[in-house]
Amino acid sequence: FETEEKSYLVRMTKAEAKAIIEDDDDFDDDGTLKDGIKDDYEEKYGDLDHMSDYMSNDDDEGDDDDLDY
Repeated sequence: FETEEKSYLVRMTKAEAKAIIEDDDDFDDDGTLKDGIKDDYEEKYGDLDHMSDYMSNDDDEGDDDDLDY
């Protein structure tokens, strides 16, 4: 969760995360980040090269509903 002044890491279930995405206007009906929003994030955080170590390009991550993220 991010505010203008702080960022918070919140632990939640996959079901809770899906519910948040469904209510978020930044995502389309399929739960995919909208292109314009994605571009904004890339501009804002593009200089954070170290973040690529933590991001996956793998679309087939499985559906482990019992995992907390």
